[in-house]
Amino acid sequence: MALAAHKRSNFLQIVGYATVTLVLAAAVSLAAIYYLLQFRQIRIAAGPRDGVYFRFAEKLARVVERDTRVARVVVVATENDAASLAALNRGEVQMAIARTDARFPADARALAILEHEPVFIVTPKSRNFSSITGLKGQRIAVPGADGRNEAVVRKLFDSFGLSADTIKLSTVPTDATFDGLLLAQPAPYQAIVAIMPASRLGAPIQRAGLLRRAAQLELNGVDAGESLERKMPGLFAESIEAGAISTSPLWPDEALDSVALHHLLLARRQMPVGLAGEIARVVLDNKDELGLDQEFATNIEPPDVEKTARVPAHHGAADFVNGDVKTFLDRYGDYFYIGSAAAGVIGSLCLAIYSWITKVDPVRASSLAGPVLEIAGRLKSASTLADVDLADTELQDVLKQALTGLQDGAISSEGLDVFRLAYDDAHRALMARRHALAAGHPADPPPAPTV
Repeated sequence: MALAAHKRSNFLQIVGYATVTLVLAAAVSLAAIYYLLQFRQIRIAAGPRDGVYFRFAEKLARVVERDTRVARVVVVATENDAASLAALNRGEVQMAIARTDARFPADARALAILEHEPVFIVTPKSRNFSSITGLKGQRIAVPGADGRNEAVVRKLFDSFGLSADTIKLSTVPTDATFDGLLLAQPAPYQAIVAIMPASRLGAPIQRAGLLRRAAQLELNGVDAGESLERKMPGLFAESIEAGAISTSPLWPDEALDSVALHHLLLARRQMPVGLAGEIARVVLDNKDELGLDQEFATNIEPPDVEKTARVPAHHGAADFVNGDVKTFLDRYGDYFYIGSAAAGVIGSLCLAIYSWITKVDPVRASSLAGPVLEIAGRLKSASTLADVDLADTELQDVLKQALTGLQDGAISSEGLDVFRLAYDDAHRALMARRHALAAGHPADPPPAPTV
């Protein structure tokens, strides 16, 4: 029947839409899980290819690939710290390495302190150094690969009231020895103001000269470190340990208070908390492996997690340092809660849409009058009681279908009077035919053919 076919079509539509919904939901869920578990590619700006930053970053990339499944590091060469920080600021890279005398972007956050670079002053003992102001008018060497160390020293002298025209600074190669600069005849310089990575303080090139001439040289710190830390961005109060440069002979022979620059591993503030915490974990857990012996990063430290830190720690790194690393559910629980609420709303909306799409307009009751009239027409030619009984069964089926449809809404009451009239007429014809056949009356003769 047409009504049954209509219902079957409706059922198939509902099954089809439900299947599509389940497939889409599964696809979205798998995509979300893949996104959460997929490793992220992190680009790190690491200075020139022949520099210590670049070689450290290459080590870091290998360790990250081995120790975590959430990230892969791609090392990007840049011209200098300024170029690295500019790339970080523009979002071209997600991490960078830079010294704290550079201008950091506002959204730069620290993941780790890779290196301390203390400032110290070397003079011949014969000059009886007393304070930094006593260097006024002297020829001073500043070891450095470029002019950055000299620029820091000039600012340092300026903070002590020594203007540029009262000091004579010269940048010298980093491999120049202390004794060669101060004790040669004639001595080219009267003092050295060195800014040297702590990893290099005990390098053989300096120890070779000290073994012979240490008794003639004096190593001094820089006074008022805490005051300078407040006045000069990028400088931090520091202590140089006894024997930091040489243990035999012991030099310096006692700890010295001074200031230092830091080299930081930086990330953008926008880096996800979990990802930043994982990178910080890898760096701090593998710090002995990551260092470049007697060059760089041999004493990696956690970032300063205090709120007053000059360079704020990334929230993910701070969580790791403070032992507040969140589990998967802690980190994404809010998203699941919001997602479940959203799924409920979306599900209700989809149900409403599907109900509207698959809604079947009820069949008018008058549409069933046709089958009834067709049965009534066949009754006129019924020649046996068996034919009448078959017609009676078909008529009862139509009546049952009408009653069931009216009950479940598949059939509207529109045209019900027409159906009732057709049914009553057919039922009367059926009863009359049954009585006629039972009384032995022959069937009505077939109509004469038309010519």
